[in-house]
Amino acid sequence: MNQEPIHHHQGHHQPPPQQNPQQREDQAAMQLMAMAEHFRNNETPSYKAAAKCLIAASKTNASSYLKAHVHYQLGKLLYYYTRNASRAKTELETAHSMFQSMGSKCEEIRLICATMVAECALSLQDNQGAVNLLQLEAPVTRQYPKIHSKSLMLTTEALSAIDLNVAAEVANMGIIYYRDCKDNVMECYFRLVQCLCFARNSSTEKLGKSITELIDILNRVQEAPNINDMKACCYAIQLCYFLSVGLIIHSKRCLRELQIIVQNKGRTEEQISAATRSEHSSFSWLRKELLTGLTYGLTSLWSIQSGQFDKAERYFANSVGHLNELNAMMHKARWGIVQRGHERFLAHLHFAIHDGMAHMYLAKARPDKVWDMTSQMIRALRAAPKDLEMFEGQAHLIMGMYFQYMKDTQNAEAQLLAVEKTTKDEDLKVISKLSLCLMYLFQAREKEFYEYYDDVRPSKLQNVSFVTRAMSGLISALHSFVHGRLAEGKTTAVEAVQICSDKDIVRVQAIAMMLIARIYNNTNEVAVSAGLDWAGRAGDPHLHTWAELLQAELDEHRAKAENNYTLLEEAKQRRETARYNESQLAQHVSAAAEVALPKYATMLDYNEELGLSQWHGIY
Repeated sequence: MNQEPIHHHQGHHQPPPQQNPQQREDQAAMQLMAMAEHFRNNETPSYKAAAKCLIAASKTNASSYLKAHVHYQLGKLLYYYTRNASRAKTELETAHSMFQSMGSKCEEIRLICATMVAECALSLQDNQGAVNLLQLEAPVTRQYPKIHSKSLMLTTEALSAIDLNVAAEVANMGIIYYRDCKDNVMECYFRLVQCLCFARNSSTEKLGKSITELIDILNRVQEAPNINDMKACCYAIQLCYFLSVGLIIHSKRCLRELQIIVQNKGRTEEQISAATRSEHSSFSWLRKELLTGLTYGLTSLWSIQSGQFDKAERYFANSVGHLNELNAMMHKARWGIVQRGHERFLAHLHFAIHDGMAHMYLAKARPDKVWDMTSQMIRALRAAPKDLEMFEGQAHLIMGMYFQYMKDTQNAEAQLLAVEKTTKDEDLKVISKLSLCLMYLFQAREKEFYEYYDDVRPSKLQNVSFVTRAMSGLISALHSFVHGRLAEGKTTAVEAVQICSDKDIVRVQAIAMMLIARIYNNTNEVAVSAGLDWAGRAGDPHLHTWAELLQAELDEHRAKAENNYTLLEEAKQRRETARYNESQLAQHVSAAAEVALPKYATMLDYNEELGLSQWHGIY
C-alpha cells in the first residue's frame, strides 16, 4: 500500500530570524552570566567556575551597558567569595567608570558600585582611596537614603584610621540626615559609630553626652529588628572605654548587660520575621557567634583588671576555644560569606586577650607561662600584618616587663625603649617610660631616671587613663621614699590611693597602701590592714607576701608592747607563710629561666618577622 508523502506545512519550519552580531554578543554575555549564577547557587557552589564564566563574558563584544554589569558582577564575586580583593577592586572600578560614562540613567547602580569599590579599598587598607571616591560621589548619594547611609558609614570607617575627630563629624552628618528623615533606627546606627569614635579618642565628655543621647533614642525604637545588636554594641563600647581608662567599678553593669543580651540573642533572632529583618538589611551586625566571642574576651579582660585571676583564666579558655571554633567554621561553606573585617576582628580579639593574659601571668608571678601567650600574640599579628602599627608597641611592652621581672635589664631596657618608636598610644608610651623609671630607680641610675620621669610626672599627664596617672604618682612616691623624703612620699602615695579608691584599681592601690604603711614604719594599723586587704584582692603573690611580712612586723610590735604571745605566734606563722611563698616564686622564676626564648623575643623590628612584603590584602 502506497503511503502518501507527508507534506510539511511551510509555516512550521520557518528559519529563525537573523540576529545581528551585536545581539549575538549580548546573548552570549547574558548566557555566560546565567551560567555563573547557576554555579554560584549550586548546592555545592563552584565559585571558580562562576568566575571563569564572568571572565569569558567580559571578553565578549557585548554592549557597554551589559559589559559594565559583567564587570560589576565579576568584581562582587571575587570580593565576596575569593581572597583576591585587588582584582575585585580593579573589576569594580572598571564597572564604575563605564556606568559613569552612561550618564544619569545608570546613576543608582554607579553609586552602589562606588560603595563596593570603597569596601575593596578598605579591605586592602587603602583608607585614603576609599575616602576620595566616596567624597566624589557624596553630592549625589543624598538622593538615595540607603546608599547614602552605606557611603557615610564607609567614609567614617576609612577616616577613623586617619583622623578620629573628622570621622566623628561625618558620623554626625549621618545623625542629622536621618533625624531629618525621621529614621530613628538609622540615627541610632550613626550615634553608635560616633560613640565609638569618641571612645577611641578618649573624649570623655563627648562620649558621655553621646551615650546619653543614644540611650534616649534606643528607648524609642524598642521594636527595631536589630535593637539587641545596637544595645550590645552600646554596652561593648562603654565597657571597652571603661577598661581602657581604669574605671573598673563603672564597667561592671555594662558587662552584665552585655552578657544578658548575648544569652538572649539567639531566641530573639528567631522571633524576628524575614520581612521585618529586611527593613534595615543594608547593615549587618555581628552574628551571635562573633558577639559571644567578644563577650567572652571582654569578660576575661574585665576579670584580669578586677584581680579575679581564676575567673579570668576560665573565660580566657572559653574565649580561645570559641575563637578557634569560629575560625574553623568560617572556612566551611555553610557559614556563607565571611564579611569584610570579621577575620581581622578575630585576630585583634585574639591578640588582646592573650596580651591581657600575659600581663596577668606576670602579676600572678608565673613568668614561665608568658611566652605561651606572647607566641599567640605574634600569631595574631601574622594574621593581620598591616595592623602591626596598632599592636607592636604592646608586644614590646610585655616583653620588656618580662625581662624586667627576670632581672635581664639589658633586654628589658631595649624592649621598653622600642615601645615609643612603635606605637601612637600615649598610655603605652607613658607606661613604658614609667617601667624604665622603676628599673633605673632600683639600679640607682638617677640621671636616666630623671631623663624619662620629667615627661611622665602626674602634673604633666593629661589625656591618659586613671591607672597610668596613679602609676606615675606611685613611682614618684617610691622615688621620694628611697631618697628619704618620707613626708613627700606619703603625700604622693595618698594621692595615688585617692585616684584608685573610687575606681577599684586594686594592684596600684595595694602597693600605695603598703608603701604608706612602710613610711609609717609599719606602726599604722589602718594602713597595714588596708594593704593586706587590697593585696589579697589583687591576686598578686608578691604583693600578698609583702603584705604578710608587714602584718607580721606590726604584730611583733604590738606583741612586745602588749606582752601578747598570741600575736607573736601569729606573726611567726605569717613569716613562715611568706618564706614558703617566696620559695614558690623562686621556683617559677627558675622554670621561666629554663624556657628557650622564642626568635621574636629580643627583636626590635617585626616587619621582617611578619613578612609584610608578602601581604595581599587578605582578611
